[in-house]
Amino acid sequence: MTITFENENDVILYAFEKVIDYARRNRYIFVAQSVRWITSVIGLRERLATHIHNLRIHSEAYPAPV
Repeated sequence: MTITFENENDVILYAFEKVIDYARRNRYIFVAQSVRWITSVIGLRERLATHIHNLRIHSEAYPAPV
């Protein structure tokens, strides 16, 4: 599967989204906080917050099997 990005910020945000998803599933709070701090420094905080909000909606719509 090929992934294409419109600009360089999308590449960075995609990588951070994957890290946040991994940290969230494994409860690595320090990693998640570090990514949040880095995104605020480089100016992508709002886009990351939107993604995290969408993850929450997605996880509520499709609950994980127990």
